[in-house]
Amino acid sequence: MKMKTAWWGCQILAETTEDKEVLEKLLESLPKENIDGYEEGNIEIINEGSIEWDQFSIKEVKQFPLVIEINR
Repeated sequence: MKMKTAWWGCQILAETTEDKEVLEKLLESLPKENIDGYEEGNIEIINEGSIEWDQFSIKEVKQFPLVIEINR
């Protein structure tokens, strides 16, 4: 599993099927809405059409089974 961060949040990339299962369980366990924070954040699954910043490349997103983004 790889993780890259920026000032606003992080992206987590599952490199294996087992990593993907762990990330899916993480997504299921997190609250659907931000309960306590400075700004509303969100969690989303990243695909090649939704990359807006230069952390994981399109090649990496296509190659691995799951990439998620958690931001403020």
